[in-house]
Amino acid sequence: MNTEIDISNVTLHTDRMILRPWRQTDLDDLYAYASVDGVGQMAGWKPHASKEESQKILDMFIGHKKTFALEYQGKVIGSLGIEQYNEDHFPEFADKKCREIGYVLSKEYWGQGLMPEAVKEVIRYLFEEVGLDVIFCGHFLWNKQSQRVQEKCGFKHYVFDTYETKVDTTEEDEVNILTREDWLAESVVIRDYAAFDRNEIMNLYTSVGWTNYTDHPQMLEKAYKNSFCTLGAYTAQGRLVGIIRAVGDGASILFIQDIIVLPEFQRKGIGTNLIRAIICRYPDVYQTELMTDNTEKTIAFYKSLGFTPATEFGCLGFMKLNT
Repeated sequence: MNTEIDISNVTLHTDRMILRPWRQTDLDDLYAYASVDGVGQMAGWKPHASKEESQKILDMFIGHKKTFALEYQGKVIGSLGIEQYNEDHFPEFADKKCREIGYVLSKEYWGQGLMPEAVKEVIRYLFEEVGLDVIFCGHFLWNKQSQRVQEKCGFKHYVFDTYETKVDTTEEDEVNILTREDWLAESVVIRDYAAFDRNEIMNLYTSVGWTNYTDHPQMLEKAYKNSFCTLGAYTAQGRLVGIIRAVGDGASILFIQDIIVLPEFQRKGIGTNLIRAIICRYPDVYQTELMTDNTEKTIAFYKSLGFTPATEFGCLGFMKLNT
């Protein structure tokens, strides 16, 4: 279903641009790029023939509160709209929060990577701040530039369709989608966990109910400082959403002591990537071990990563807890 959108008080920033609501003072900039032949046709509309036509569009942008002005070096060079997707064409998304995005860029600025930069920031805003589940985005089959933008931003093919343009023509188009799950998985990076931060670590352990650690924060901090290797999974904004901690000598044994992923980020491949990352860090270690819950789910998970239950080696593990 289409989620309500109001960007009238929203301003986003990228490395080179400001994405903000349109203003009446943007009329000249809008007409400057919208009147150029070859720009509007990419999105199914004719070049603006007059400033009066641009004024009507500008009033619509401001009134509908769903279209960003793309400001670059003090000048508006394009637009990015958060449109309604066609619910009749795609009833299978009725239980998902969705919108569709569309964009136009001044011909003068094509080929500089500006549109992917803007689209990626709007994607972040829609998933992180608005809470969407799915974003639609389409392009005419002949519009290879828009196709490349969508590919760079992580959109994947969903279906081929037709689109009725504003100039009374029908274009064949490709409908692509980006799900929140795919975006989260692709936007997370894994790197060394360099400095212990009690708040973020406690947040991780609390989220999965590991009270033996959270009840003893000083022990937890000491454990991290004495660990052999610790890797974190981070969103593009630097939020820690997963961690893996190992002890050992890096030659004869690597023991994976903890692996945690925030519940809202689970089932997105992050835990798998953390394990693979720490194994790749020590490819020549003789044995990599861990202990986990004795359930079919966890056994299947670790087997899929190449681990074998110790019983299959004729081994038995022992524990002595200092309680």
